[in-house]
Amino acid sequence: MSADSRAAVEAGRVRGIKSGSTLVLQHMHNGKWTTLKTTGAVNKNGTYTIKRTFTKKGTEQVRVATKSGTFHSSPVTVKVS
Repeated sequence: MSADSRAAVEAGRVRGIKSGSTLVLQHMHNGKWTTLKTTGAVNKNGTYTIKRTFTKKGTEQVRVATKSGTFHSSPVTVKVS
């Protein structure tokens, strides 16, 4: 995850999730993972890219998950300035 001002890009590679599957970006809100209106798809080689512009300054804890919620990445912390 990289953050430039308030724009962030989450990119990576997944295994065991089929090409074309929808991935969502989630953030921790009031102690629960909440799905944001930001999605991406798994490419044929297993890679994905999700772009998000955050509206509030501060620190966000985010992760990538399958739309079904079956699988998710480890969370990362993003500082939004």
